[in-house]
Amino acid sequence: MRTKILVSFLLLIFISACRDTVNTFEMNKSNNPVNQDNPTQPNEPRLQVIFKNATPYFMQNIIVGDKLVGDLISDSSSKSIAYEKLTFDTGLPDVDASAVVNGKTLTNHNRFYWCGTQKITVDSGKFFIDIEIVRDSILYLSCKNPPRMN
Repeated sequence: MRTKILVSFLLLIFISACRDTVNTFEMNKSNNPVNQDNPTQPNEPRLQVIFKNATPYFMQNIIVGDKLVGDLISDSSSKSIAYEKLTFDTGLPDVDASAVVNGKTLTNHNRFYWCGTQKITVDSGKFFIDIEIVRDSILYLSCKNPPRMN
């Protein structure tokens, strides 16, 4: 009789310990398959871009790829902007951009990517893109961590 009670008691302790272990298991970066191709968190958009105003000017109404980035003072960064996809060419963002600087609208519509053989479209990841001004009239986008060609 005592043996049956002791076995039942030990079995009960073992089962409750296993249940608690299962409930405390957490998905982390190393065992979460979502994070293997997506450096963002599982509940965040798969493709995120942070823009930095790398000019000495205040930039207003920044638009990149039909998404409003907003206004950025010199040397400041935007919040993370979600995109469904983004195209790069030779490591440079291949997307239309515009901004107002000192009352003048600047664009990057004249991007001279001659070859086009290194185009890549991404749909996941987190990218850091600097916005610069060339010749006082053209926006220039450069990526700090461009995607790699496979």
